[in-house]
Amino acid sequence: MYQIYTPSTGASLEAIVSEEVVRSIFDSMERSKVAALMTDTVLGLGAGFDDEAAIKRIFEIKRRPSDKTLAVLIPSVSSVTPFLREEDLADLFRIEDYLWPGPLTVVVTCHEYFARYLGGDGSSVGVRVPNDPFLLRLLEIAGPLAVTSANISGLPAVTSVAEFIEQIGAPPWPESHTDLFDLGISVMVGGGSPSGKSSTVVDLRSSTPQIIRQGEVELSRILEALQRVD
Repeated sequence: MYQIYTPSTGASLEAIVSEEVVRSIFDSMERSKVAALMTDTVLGLGAGFDDEAAIKRIFEIKRRPSDKTLAVLIPSVSSVTPFLREEDLADLFRIEDYLWPGPLTVVVTCHEYFARYLGGDGSSVGVRVPNDPFLLRLLEIAGPLAVTSANISGLPAVTSVAEFIEQIGAPPWPESHTDLFDLGISVMVGGGSPSGKSSTVVDLRSSTPQIIRQGEVELSRILEALQRVD
């Protein structure tokens, strides 16, 4: 079950995953505005990877330094092949076969166009296929989304919309709906089954994979997936 909140009106409802519900959420994701979306790990703040204004709002809401790159959630490796180096695709397809969808973010070199608004130097991106039926279908419709955990930088990640609202210092819902709308948030989706643990982040830009952040997926499993022969 998911909870859907609309800051522009203060309305909220509960719904199960359906095509109609997912498309309704997609329709609520306005250009230049931010969506708070439950993932399989924690609540995230998301926007189209090419939506400069919305991504700027994400950095402002989270109070995140601009040199820290946002990750990108994708529905499949095929959805981003034009933006990545051909030499990285074989590794990503192996990870997709054996470890995705799941709590593993993979950092690879990318074309500047893909990462130009994501923070950092624009030369690389962390991509992940999330293990959540609602979010996967939304990504298939909306395309890749730049997403970061919906907490103030330096504070714990949150797994509910109520926690997010409290952490940013707004009143409880629905009293907070105008404050959230003024922040540039167009829709919020809570519920689902988040693990509460951030994803493992592995860097594949060198010959030896390096763990940047340890999460649920161990390096041994990543190496095993990369060494598989089709």
